[in-house]
Amino acid sequence: MIADDDAVLATFMKDDYLRIFMVCAVMEWVHKFWNLVTVEAFGHMADDNEHDRVDFNAYQELHKRISKTIHEKNLFNAKREKLDAEEDWKEDVMRAHHGMGGLPCVSLDSLTKAEFSDAIFQLVDVWCEHVDAMDLFVEFLKTVFGSISVFNREQKCFRYKAIGQIKSLHARLEDIRSVTLTQFEHDEKEREARSAKRPPASAQPLHLPCVPS
Repeated sequence: MIADDDAVLATFMKDDYLRIFMVCAVMEWVHKFWNLVTVEAFGHMADDNEHDRVDFNAYQELHKRISKTIHEKNLFNAKREKLDAEEDWKEDVMRAHHGMGGLPCVSLDSLTKAEFSDAIFQLVDVWCEHVDAMDLFVEFLKTVFGSISVFNREQKCFRYKAIGQIKSLHARLEDIRSVTLTQFEHDEKEREARSAKRPPASAQPLHLPCVPS
């Protein structure tokens, strides 16, 4: 029984480690988007953009490229996209404002790195149907980033592709989401089964040290 308990505990530790690893991977990709936006907006490389703030124009340039990637080809419309970007911008700015305590004297017309990261995370969370599957987050970010950017060898950084070069990857992304969510549900059931096998703390024997008489 001890061997079985140890195996379950080791599995829990492995699951925790993998989750932490995947969260770090998500943030690494989010930072790649930040680096891309700031180099386009300010010409700042990764070492110089920590204190940058992006305004709506910089936000919209990214938004329309992501939108063209994730939507079906015949559903992307430049005019509607601008309205969508404005609506999402207001939501992201208001969420950032709320994070600052909602002070009435604070007028936010730009996003910090942390606020931008939160905006990207919210986008991915909605696309992933609010399922806590970090590997799906990574696959989405990696696929979209590859769609909207290209590595510039002279500048040694990623730059935007022209909007006309960006193709819809809607079908591919839907396949990724379907396969990953199916696997996620399967893994969750396995984790629940392993958890059920572990005896509750009250059922575990209490080992007291021997006290000499």
